[in-house]
Amino acid sequence: MQEIKNSTAYKIALKEKILEHAMTMFINHGIRAVKMDDIANDLQISKRTLYELYINKEELLYEGIKVSMTRRAEELSKMVSGLDNVMDIIIEVFKRKVDEFKTTNPQFYTDLIRYPKVREYFTKDKEKARMQMMEFMKRGIDEGYFRPNVNYELLGRILESQSTFVMSERLYLVYSMQDILYNMIFVFIRGICTQKGLEVLDAFANKYKDL
Repeated sequence: MQEIKNSTAYKIALKEKILEHAMTMFINHGIRAVKMDDIANDLQISKRTLYELYINKEELLYEGIKVSMTRRAEELSKMVSGLDNVMDIIIEVFKRKVDEFKTTNPQFYTDLIRYPKVREYFTKDKEKARMQMMEFMKRGIDEGYFRPNVNYELLGRILESQSTFVMSERLYLVYSMQDILYNMIFVFIRGICTQKGLEVLDAFANKYKDL
């Protein structure tokens, strides 16, 4: 019985190790550039062991994305609980996204849509994200930072389309992801802000060059 427990614990630990390492490789090099052989060789395990735990690269990527998204949601929830208002949240999320883009190969984001199971996961997650966005916008209105006379559902869908366009047209090869993100998010946010919100954005924009 103890041997079975030890074997199970070992497999769980190994699966987690493979997942973490594979996601790091995908983020650094892009997904398509990393082969299952590369992952096995890098971790010094046999291909047979790797395929026993993950049947193919798409399954490995899918599991990695789920873990990453769950972890990100937990971190975001913790961060939000420590901030006072929606403007502070927007600025902090922007800073974190900039840091993320600085350490991620842009090809990683383009490659994601090539995997049906991962694409389906994001499609299912969109509705949840839209609901969260609507709640966030309502909070911004209540706090006096966002204008109430705006169709936020429509704007959310437009923002989704812009994000898809950036990746499909590979604009990150022409502009930095930092500038793309800044112009997408802050032009969008500026359009829905009250004077109170604009004052916060303008103060941040003056410091933007130092990021």
